[in-house]
Amino acid sequence: EYEALILGLQVAKEQAVKNLLAHGDAELIVKQVRNLFQVKNGRLKNYRNQVWDYIEFLDAFSIEAVPREKNTRADSLAVSRSLLIPHPNFTQDNFTIEMIHRPSVPDNTSNWQVFNNDQHLLSFLELKDNFE
Repeated sequence: EYEALILGLQVAKEQAVKNLLAHGDAELIVKQVRNLFQVKNGRLKNYRNQVWDYIEFLDAFSIEAVPREKNTRADSLAVSRSLLIPHPNFTQDNFTIEMIHRPSVPDNTSNWQVFNNDQHLLSFLELKDNFE
């Protein structure tokens, strides 16, 4: 969830977005970003702080918790990502696959797992070749 939020904030910064409303279905992360919940885990604190760094570039930012069943587009993306198969509702015209080679927060490299096994990696590479 933090990786997705950080990637969205990076794109917003690149496109000079000044006002942003984000939705997330992980209520804990939403509350951590809003500073309503304390972050005790050092790795998560690094992510939360990275989010806060990006928010500084915005004139207005709000993040709201949305139940997963009402966040169907994001849920479709998450399922597609985990299965490495594009959702039927997404085409090359409106959906971009971006391969991330490292975590958004460099200190978290040792905690970042991309693929569960070699078959998972091979499936992704095949999908990537077909998508291009």
